[in-house]
Formats: sequence, C-alpha cells, structure tokens
Amino acid sequence: MAEAHVTSLRLCPVRGLKPLPLQAVLLRPWGLEGDSRWMIADTSGHVLDTRTCPALARLSVRVAGHGVLLGCAGLRPYHARPPRRGVPMQCLRQRGARIMMRDVGDDAARWLRRAVGIACRLYWLPAPELVCTYFAGSTHFAQTLAETFPTWVSTDLVHLSGGGIVLAGADKSMLDHGQPFALGSAVVRLSAQINRSGGGAAQAESASPRRYRVQVEKAGMVWVGSRVIQRESGKVPGRHAGGSVLADSPLRTQQ
Repeated sequence: MAEAHVTSLRLCPVRGLKPLPLQAVLLRPWGLEGDSRWMIADTSGHVLDTRTCPALARLSVRVAGHGVLLGCAGLRPYHARPPRRGVPMQCLRQRGARIMMRDVGDDAARWLRRAVGIACRLYWLPAPELVCTYFAGSTHFAQTLAETFPTWVSTDLVHLSGGGIVLAGADKSMLDHGQPFALGSAVVRLSAQINRSGGGAAQAESASPRRYRVQVEKAGMVWVGSRVIQRESGKVPGRHAGGSVLADSPLRTQQ
C-alpha cells in the first residue's frame, strides 16, 4: 500500500501576503483556522496582492493572539486587532467577487501608507462561516469563506500560491476519486481545481489538475507528518483526547 502524509502546511492570515509555514492547524468547514481573515484594499475597495501592488512584498506577517503583527523594514511592527462589532461592513472586490468586511481603522491605514507608499486600508472578516459573496456576472452566491477562497491540497509547494496543504506519496486515484479520507483528525473530500469564467460557469482546469479543492466533512487538527487513510467504513483508527480524534498508529491509503 502506498503511504501518504502531510509534508507542509501554509497559512495566509493576510490574503495576498507571503504565507506562513505551520506545524499544525485546525481545519474547519470553511478552511484553515485564521486563513484569509485579513485583506488589504486600495481606496476604491479592490483587494491588493503582490501582483497588483508589488510593494506588499515588503511586508511580513505573523499571527498575534486574535490579531496579526505586520512588519516592514525601517518601521515599528503594527499589531492589528479585529475592529469592534459596531464598525459597519464594507464591500470589497477581488477578481469579480464581492465580499463584506470591516475596516480596521485609520492607524492601520497610516502604517500601511508608510510601508508600501500608497493609500490603502486593512480589513477584517468577522464571520468566515457566514460569508455571502456575489460573483459579478453570475447568479452564484458563496455562503462561506471556503467557497470564496478555498483551501487547496497539492503534491508540491509550487502550485500553492497561498495557503494550503501539501501531501507526499498520495495516490492519484485517491485524489481524483473524490472519496472521503482522514487527514489528521479531520475528514475531507477533494475535487479538481475550478476556474470561474466571466459568466460564472465552473470548469475543470485540466484533465490532470495540479491542486485540489478541499471540502471538509469533519473539522479537526492537521499536522505536519499526519498520515492519510481512505475512509470506507466511516470510522478512523485513533484515540480520543480533549474531544478530538488523534491518530496513534500509521494511517495508510487503501489501494
């Protein structure tokens, strides 16, 4: 039997900035815990990344409690915290999608202006499990963060531009078959990468996709070194600890 396991985990706390390597992360139904909860947008509400604003490559980011710590050479780090509940939601745009977020405030905007040299603002997503995103030119509404900014699985880092999970030794038939399997204490299904056309239609990227979209059937922890097992009977070998099922024996894919 071929053995598959997690070799890398990457998280993008601020969408569009360099992803962070992790040793373990909680995989929730809407994606990796803390992924894509923060975004930087210009004054017209368009979400920025290093392609549309190369100066963002100057920034570093790390998770700091419930917020993020932004860094830039020559500046004191800025600790961004979620804005208070009463701050109104604003509509941001990214590649045809519209997503509602909260402005972090003027202090963050001033720090970003000094760091990247253009007027832009930092935004925070309060409830990733309750996102309602409109895709321009279609009747499709995404109901969670996972639909708007999905978590990806790939067999190498090259095809993960942002956050995601890298597997080694994964059998292609397992990845393409769409059957549920255990990934750490989470249970997931995979589907081929999807691109949206201008009319909103979904199309497979190619006959041999290089990354797969994650659909979470059961939330749980994933850690580097996690074994993968095809899930046929509905139960995953393991033990209960703190409410989570933790694998205590090597898990192998079913041929």
